[in-house]
Amino acid sequence: MALSLEALPLQYRRFSEALISLADLVFQERLFPSSHPSCARALSKAFLYIDTMLEERESVAIKLIHGSFYHLNFELKLDEYNNKGLVFLYNILSAASIEELQFDKGLTKDELESFAVFMASPVAGSKDGYGSLQQIRHIRIRGGKGKDKEMDRARKRSQDTDDENRFAREERVGKIEDDDKQVTRGKTVGGDPIGCEISNVLQNLDKLKKSKGKINARRIMRVIDRERQNTSVILLLNSLRNYDEYTFIHSVNVAVISASLARALDFDPEDVDKILIAGLLHDIGKLYVPKTILHKNGKLNPMEWYKMRKHPVYGANILRDEGLEKLLVRVAFEHHMKFDKSGYPSAREDYTATKESDVVRIADTYDAITTKRPYRKQLSPYAAIRFMMNFSGTEFNPEYFDTFVRMMGNIPPGTIVKLNTGETAVVVDINSSDESSLPKVRLIRDRFGETMNDEVVINLNDESSNHASRRIVSVIDDTTIDIEIGMYVD
Repeated sequence: MALSLEALPLQYRRFSEALISLADLVFQERLFPSSHPSCARALSKAFLYIDTMLEERESVAIKLIHGSFYHLNFELKLDEYNNKGLVFLYNILSAASIEELQFDKGLTKDELESFAVFMASPVAGSKDGYGSLQQIRHIRIRGGKGKDKEMDRARKRSQDTDDENRFAREERVGKIEDDDKQVTRGKTVGGDPIGCEISNVLQNLDKLKKSKGKINARRIMRVIDRERQNTSVILLLNSLRNYDEYTFIHSVNVAVISASLARALDFDPEDVDKILIAGLLHDIGKLYVPKTILHKNGKLNPMEWYKMRKHPVYGANILRDEGLEKLLVRVAFEHHMKFDKSGYPSAREDYTATKESDVVRIADTYDAITTKRPYRKQLSPYAAIRFMMNFSGTEFNPEYFDTFVRMMGNIPPGTIVKLNTGETAVVVDINSSDESSLPKVRLIRDRFGETMNDEVVINLNDESSNHASRRIVSVIDDTTIDIEIGMYVD
């Protein structure tokens, strides 16, 4: 006869608390590095609940059956709990054909952490990955496809080489301590891993003219240096970098372009810095979007598109949960809401997006359509500006977009042009916001089509120079041209 909840309320409560805290731990490990405070809190909580259950018995077994978790005669149904962590854990275990987890007396916090890190990793469902669990002595996994036998073999190998493994662990601990000392000593931006990654992206910045790019590159590094005191911002950026390199690079570009536009709109310096951080974090919700969707080489199906469109909501939830300021939360939530209130998420008729979201939306669109992706060709900077003009007043704030066009110039930096001499050049700077002003260009091919290795920069606006006879005769919009613009624009 099955035991009722009324008969054993304490055991059921302990089971549900332990399972939910375990699911939260795996979910946090999926989202953040193990050093993140959220992971540390989740680990302590999960270990406490599981260890409490092990005080009364030698082992605790949790089974997966048809959308539910079972312990003894207790059932915890997924559809009765509004908990994304539980669903996440169930899906991971199901994908790996795991039917039962067993935690044995003697479980350590390190073992629980190793288990959670592994289950949150991309190899959790692969056969080869199970060797990584061989040192977890007090957690047993049973399931189909022979995985329980494989785990037994892994445990045997671990027992046979115990001394060797212990020596290796001691060596690794020593190395980690040395690395920690290096990080402690490296308090400048150059010694900050995420600062170095952002600096590397900025070295190849090719979306803005030189002067604006350099000004805002310095600004973003100052802001990152200051934000090191806010561990949430730095760790979120680190998680994004580790999860998807393209989204990380895109976010840095959007931050710099957004800051440039905010300066051109005469925003206060403090607001420019806030927009810069908002640009860095605007796509943080893509941490919840599967990589198979982010990197799909083709059109998304309706279900995939539904998941992709949820990333602004995911992003707002992440930033809110981390206690970051409301402006950052709103930009993450609003950056795909169009100026005319269409777009996504759907907005009420009386809803008004922030001015910062209007700025980031322009930068986000420009960077996205001028960047090559597996599923589409990029537009040239010149073609991108012309394309975006069609949506001024509907998708984009018309006042802000007009300022953006003036900022970028009549022929934006990065545009490939043909000169009347037959030479090919790339626009590297603009001389002013006056539409009649001509840009600065760098020659990249001579009139015979041969690549030019020497750096020849020409100010087409300077009639007194020896290059006064050169003029732009056409813009080359063929984005398949074999030229790395980043080599010529800094």
